[in-house]
Amino acid sequence: GALGTLIARDEGILSSIELSPAGDLLAFQTGASVVKLVDTREWRSRYTVDTTEGASSAGGASLRRFMVSVKTIPAVAFLADGKTVVGAVEGGGIKQWDARTGETRKVFAPDAETGSIAEISKSGAVLADITSDEKVRIWNLETGSHSELPSEAGPVQTISLSGDGKTLAVAYSDRIVLVKTDDPSNLKIRPAVQERAARIALSFDGSLLAGVTAEGDVKIWKAADGTLQKQLAAGT
Repeated sequence: GALGTLIARDEGILSSIELSPAGDLLAFQTGASVVKLVDTREWRSRYTVDTTEGASSAGGASLRRFMVSVKTIPAVAFLADGKTVVGAVEGGGIKQWDARTGETRKVFAPDAETGSIAEISKSGAVLADITSDEKVRIWNLETGSHSELPSEAGPVQTISLSGDGKTLAVAYSDRIVLVKTDDPSNLKIRPAVQERAARIALSFDGSLLAGVTAEGDVKIWKAADGTLQKQLAAGT
């Protein structure tokens, strides 16, 4: 129940933030290339990682030998062990790093054209991305294998993974569909709702689907049958 406050006067714009599964580490991005790792028990900075200059610990020890130059990372998450960070590198595949040292553990599909829009499940088991030619791929982060979603009508607007990684929601221009990810060889697409949504989100177990409509309202549907459960008007 303790509350900690991190003053970021000189950090610039905080563009991304992520907690480890145990809640003992907080990673946040400042600017285009700097990521800080903070110990939430003492609220002290553990590492500062700069993709243009390398990385250093709070004590000043260099970790530069583990760093590489990258483009952008559209998705990043902690794996369930709380010690591994996984990221989708745009145009550079998928990488797993040791959160304690910054060392690269695994690299998947380094030559793959990883999409600029990606989602990683909170379980750290599944990654989904949208390629430049509007294809949706689903990656197993344990094996490095992936499957491609069959083509649907129109371009993909956005995607969302359930926290357990078992369900993927894909928003097209006029509808949202759901996909079960547990059988990559037989991906089953199921229509969810006929609605245009700019942003979507699934609950951890995939039972609820939320979307932001063109009018700015938030709608929550039951994923099993598309029944509208609640509508939240913008500004209320």
